[in-house]
Amino acid sequence: MSNKFNTEQIINSLDGIQRAEPAPFFYTRLRGKMAKEEAGSIMHLFKLITSPAFSLAIACFFVVVNGYFLMNNINDDTIIDENNQAVAAEYVQLPENPYVTPTENP
Repeated sequence: MSNKFNTEQIINSLDGIQRAEPAPFFYTRLRGKMAKEEAGSIMHLFKLITSPAFSLAIACFFVVVNGYFLMNNINDDTIIDENNQAVAAEYVQLPENPYVTPTENP
């Protein structure tokens, strides 16, 4: 592979370089688009849902509701047990062993 350019030519090629300039009113248009995007109702909803305060509030709500139903369920279990014992005492018509068929007495 032959070297077409020597090192001096490569280094000197950057002498006339200038900073790139954006098109006129580029930043104004960019700010306008960003403001329009922020103003959308979907964006507001998305920002609300993804905020840490909202997520923490929803998590606390579910913990409180879960605790309420758990405590309510514990109180109901004791009442159900008392009712089940009364029903079980009345409903003693099953044979002692359900796998053995009862023999008929003549």
